[in-house]
Amino acid sequence: MDNGNSGGFAAISGFDGSLISKLKTPTVSRKLASAKKPILEPDVGEIVLWLRSLESTVHIFIEEAPLHAKSARALRSQAICFAMVYGRLLGEMANYIEVHTVDVKVWQKEMLGKVPRGRTKEYAEAEARRLNPDENWFATDRSTTPHDGIIDAYLIAQYGRGKLKG
Repeated sequence: MDNGNSGGFAAISGFDGSLISKLKTPTVSRKLASAKKPILEPDVGEIVLWLRSLESTVHIFIEEAPLHAKSARALRSQAICFAMVYGRLLGEMANYIEVHTVDVKVWQKEMLGKVPRGRTKEYAEAEARRLNPDENWFATDRSTTPHDGIIDAYLIAQYGRGKLKG
């Protein structure tokens, strides 16, 4: 799972690493008493339904919430998303799944190698296309650009698959 409201999920086969299913992080809007505009949060119920639809043994590799981000809003989004998803998965689905956390710098270093500053998304898309050249990486049928959250989720899943195979 790539963390945050613009993140994504990818399910791959443990056997050959092929993409089984993908999902951009579903969100819901919630009004805060202290804010003028509603905020977006992950729709964890929708995520759980997606996971249950996979009907297989599931290992979740979830990107940890970072200690720093480009903006306070991004940091908040990632921290809330991580806490909500991680907590719900451990609480509700602990008998069906194994949850592993991974640091963004760790999986990116292993999957992408050395990346020039500011070019992580470009390198991630290139690696995802190298591993799965037939996938369009769009979030929906109407999308026109690849969804970087789904791409990152796919690469995190591939990273996790490699760790499980040892």
